[in-house]
Amino acid sequence: MTDSATFTTPDDDEEDLGDLLLESEKKLTHDPRYHWDREEHILLLNEYLEYTPHFPGKHSKEIEDISNLLRRYHQQKGNPIHEHLRNANGVYMKLMNFRRFDPNTESKGLPKGNHLEGKIWEEYAENRSELRKIAELIKETILQGIVLSGAESEESLEMETEGRVIGTIHTRHERSLKNKQNKVKDFKRRYGGLYCEACKFDFEKTYGERGVDFCEVHHEIPISEMRPGYKTQIQDLRCVCANCHRIIHRRRPWLTVDEVKNLLVENKRLRQNG
Repeated sequence: MTDSATFTTPDDDEEDLGDLLLESEKKLTHDPRYHWDREEHILLLNEYLEYTPHFPGKHSKEIEDISNLLRRYHQQKGNPIHEHLRNANGVYMKLMNFRRFDPNTESKGLPKGNHLEGKIWEEYAENRSELRKIAELIKETILQGIVLSGAESEESLEMETEGRVIGTIHTRHERSLKNKQNKVKDFKRRYGGLYCEACKFDFEKTYGERGVDFCEVHHEIPISEMRPGYKTQIQDLRCVCANCHRIIHRRRPWLTVDEVKNLLVENKRLRQNG
């Protein structure tokens, strides 16, 4: 925010909303690469709640800065940059669309919008502290120029549930060969063997030589507490099998390894009593 910014109330621009999305921007919406994603919604909701009820005007420096940040984000995802991609008009209209869910304003955004608008509002509108942390992490990651494209991103379940930025950070910590080797070595030293901490699946006992030192690792530290450059500690990681790892990441909020373990115990009890 700057003292020189021009601020408006939502009603000042209400009659202009229908004209904000240029034809060129509308064409971009048909390309899945340019659909508004989870990270963009988180960034915009954070800005919406920070500015409420006095929003910057659609021609203000604040809106221009958000537009530039989102354009940079798409460049890091490997998307070609078009002249009207995430322009100030489109960003302003998207920001104002959160009014559909805001009980504290009589002004409403466009009646139809991306389903993620409501989903992100439901997740974070009453959890401002967490929203602020996640938004800051996303912004820092974009400004540091971390590459967010590639086959690894497309195949990761974390990308599906958490979005490109959070999923990339999390996956890089989990897939680090050095992190995994250090965790396996420490786990075997402590427990005398290697097995899934959730279901107790023992890779070597099941597969023999092929299963020696084999497992996946799950990073349990909350993403909101991480920053680009965060150094993973051994205690941040848990040894898991592929099945349990997928269950952990299947939907938000992610389960902990201990929660998966408890699910297995409870389901076994129910089967035995059933």
